[in-house]
Parts: sequence; C-alpha cells; structure tokens
Amino acid sequence: MGGFRGFLIGLTLNNKFYEFTTINRSKLNIVKKEQDIHIKVSNLVNTLVIDIESPKDKFAICNGPRDNKMIPLVKENLSSKVKIQLKRNKDNKILYCDEGICGGVEYGGKIMNMLG
Repeated sequence: MGGFRGFLIGLTLNNKFYEFTTINRSKLNIVKKEQDIHIKVSNLVNTLVIDIESPKDKFAICNGPRDNKMIPLVKENLSSKVKIQLKRNKDNKILYCDEGICGGVEYGGKIMNMLG
C-alpha cells in the first residue's frame, strides 16, 4: 500500500480558504535552527510564512502506539510563539499578519529526529 508523499497546508481567513499543496504545485521550504522552525510555502498567487519559536526546555516527549508497543513518537510544547504572514505575490500586499504566544506545537517523524 502506497502512502501520500507531499504536503497539505490550509489557512482560513475571513471565510476564504487559502491552500498550499503538492497538488497545486506549491513550493515548500523548511529551515530549522535548534528548536525553531521557519516555513515558507508559496503558490502562484500567495506566499505563507510561518515562524515557530519554541523554548527548548519546554518540550515533552509523548508516547504513541506502534507495532503493539508504546514508543516515543512526538515532541509537544504548549509554550511556543507562532507568527504567520500571508502575502499576495503580485504586489507583495500583506493579507494577514499575526502572532500567537501560547502556541501548541507537535513534532513527529523525521522532523522530530532533526530537532534532536
């Protein structure tokens, strides 16, 4: 059985849905610096930037089931700062910009291993 290889990112603002997906040929770039992550995703119309700042000492490792065993699967944090900015490409107009200071962040899979 095959798996989905790609990404799906959606953002709803003022009853409008903005989608960034492998299917619509959006481009995704993820840069990490210690526990912090910078995500930039763009399609032909818009660009979404997500900056996640996570205090290294605030992560907890959570177990989950795999092969009938409970193993560490994800790192969780409820003290992250998450900034998002949505920009229209044709004129660089900022459509939305905001910051959350008590963001819940969960890293699993390969990204969890990258964060160490």
